[in-house]
Amino acid sequence: MELLDSPTFELLNSFRRKLHQQPELSGQEANTAKAIAAFLAPTKPTKVLPHLGGHGLVVQYDSGQPGPHVMFRADTDALPIQENNPDMPHQSQVPGVSHKCGHDGHTAMVAALGMWLAQNPLPKGKVSLLFQPAEETGAGAVALMNTPAFTDLQPDYIFGLHNLPGQPLGQLVYKPNVFAAASVGIKITFKGIISHAAQPEKGVSPALATAEMIQYLDQLPQRQPYNDFVLATVIHAGLGQPAFGSIPGQSQIFATLRAFDNKDLEQMKYLLPNKVQAVANQYDLECSYEWVEHFDTTINHQDALQHVVAAGKQNQMAMLQAQTPFRWSEDFGVYTQKWCGAFFGLGSGEDTPALHQDNYDFPDALIPIGLKVYTAILNSIWQA
Repeated sequence: MELLDSPTFELLNSFRRKLHQQPELSGQEANTAKAIAAFLAPTKPTKVLPHLGGHGLVVQYDSGQPGPHVMFRADTDALPIQENNPDMPHQSQVPGVSHKCGHDGHTAMVAALGMWLAQNPLPKGKVSLLFQPAEETGAGAVALMNTPAFTDLQPDYIFGLHNLPGQPLGQLVYKPNVFAAASVGIKITFKGIISHAAQPEKGVSPALATAEMIQYLDQLPQRQPYNDFVLATVIHAGLGQPAFGSIPGQSQIFATLRAFDNKDLEQMKYLLPNKVQAVANQYDLECSYEWVEHFDTTINHQDALQHVVAAGKQNQMAMLQAQTPFRWSEDFGVYTQKWCGAFFGLGSGEDTPALHQDNYDFPDALIPIGLKVYTAILNSIWQA
């Protein structure tokens, strides 16, 4: 039996597609937040808290009776990727920006819970729907946790999910302890002196230093023992200008470090600055580096995860306990450092394009499945 009628789900589908057509990058989600607040206004929430940590939004439903406070989080930002779905009616209308991670769908699922709460008043406690900006950059959750108006909410539980292409539609994927990896980006810059290509001895080229640094990064995971899986990936490198008459005077390397253990990530971060400086000194260069987009591991609390598992069983869902953490990162772990929470996955189809692929589109069929999980989590908590 569906929790909401077909016209309501079609309304949710339409809402999701409108979000897909008007995506906004991390930190720029002002219109998205306004659209969510307007969409949920007819549900008559008890409280609406906008402009949290930037464009964060909390929509709260309070029974007025003692009971647990449960928060459900959806991420709202899009990616700087040009959509490649020319025949899709609801394709992105914003050049170079699109929802290629399914945050439009995550938002629709949490909005569906708001519509359900309007029809099924809470017997006790309260529910907060969190629509979080800037997940893709790792800045959103941190900004919220630095905002007193948000942290004062103090939920007893917080839950979040991510759709998982490649897994059967609606399969519930869970994992105790670490669910997703920690990661951080680094931007390395070497500066030399430009000279004529016919007289390279009068300049200082960063070419050899750049090559050595890339090789070091590639071998970083093997340079010492770590507690668990680690990975270093060079994602971009640039050297000088495409001009045959001069040697390069500057280079940049962008890389991402990943680890299943926060301590391993910190160890890699400790090693890199010393190597950057040593390479610069060796080749008589200036150097600098910058850490960006930091994500801690996403760690699940067993007390919260048991309610996710109970929800899957209640709905007789196909379930999979992951054996290793996911390599990608999520800033949901910022919440579970302070509050009891759990993060899980829902399969979005075995034939669905991969996340961040330019022809990916969130499957609307997953919205009612997400709602069933959310309501079952609530039932499990209320019955505990």
